[in-house]
Amino acid sequence: MPLAPPSLLLLAQCLSDLREKCWPDVRITQAALANALGQALRDGAKKTLAEPAVPRSWVFADQGPLTLVCAQLPKLGKGSPAHPADPNYTELLSYADLNAMVELHRHVRAENPSMGVFFKLSSGVVPDDLSGRVVLIGGIAWNEMTGRLFAMTDIPIRQIEDPEITTGEIFVLDRNKSNPYLLSKWDKIGNLIQHFGLLVRTQNPLSSNHSLTIWHGVRSRGVLSAVRALTNAWLRDSNERYIAKHFADPTDFAILMRVSIIAGQAMTPDFNAADCVLYQWP
Repeated sequence: MPLAPPSLLLLAQCLSDLREKCWPDVRITQAALANALGQALRDGAKKTLAEPAVPRSWVFADQGPLTLVCAQLPKLGKGSPAHPADPNYTELLSYADLNAMVELHRHVRAENPSMGVFFKLSSGVVPDDLSGRVVLIGGIAWNEMTGRLFAMTDIPIRQIEDPEITTGEIFVLDRNKSNPYLLSKWDKIGNLIQHFGLLVRTQNPLSSNHSLTIWHGVRSRGVLSAVRALTNAWLRDSNERYIAKHFADPTDFAILMRVSIIAGQAMTPDFNAADCVLYQWP
């Protein structure tokens, strides 16, 4: 005789414990039990139907591969484990924005268990890596792929290097003539207290059947904060609802967000909070 599935055995044990340990003197008929279970299941189903499903930007019906492309840190000396000649060479230490990459890689794998999720340095990318679903992590200074592919979109946000600004590249809003430059803020003793992050989701200009996602910001904390807007367990659902509400096409949009730094830690942006979203396109 085949064994019952573990889930059925667990249910039977729970029902037996409930009858014998909680209510040993109460007789429960099969009809009463069926009615109670049926009512509980109906209530649960009604609650599920009443609550609209939360959109999920990182759940893909097409489980084709996704490639995360990161910048490579500037060459370090031979005494660094990121240098190939070092006996303790660790390749991942050569990745810029490593925190953001690990955070996103973990999240995408959890949302799509059967999908291949790969990561590469921008210096090692081959044409096939850019022919599918692509995610670019990091700004223009080190990740040359971000600059190249971003320039192929029509999104009116740019990130430029300014010789007078030594705190990272700055964002420029082409359509905001009165205040086109967004500059980070520092407190009186030189601590960074505010900078910016950018999320772009659009069609891959090199592969019309696949998406291109760009996460970047001013410095690495801006990149990580932008990523966590859609991976943070406490804020991702409300941020996903913001995207669904404000963009007719959730596969073609951009959000430039303010990132607050408190005690050296970058806070996760809340799109619904006042002054968080500085610009959105379209």
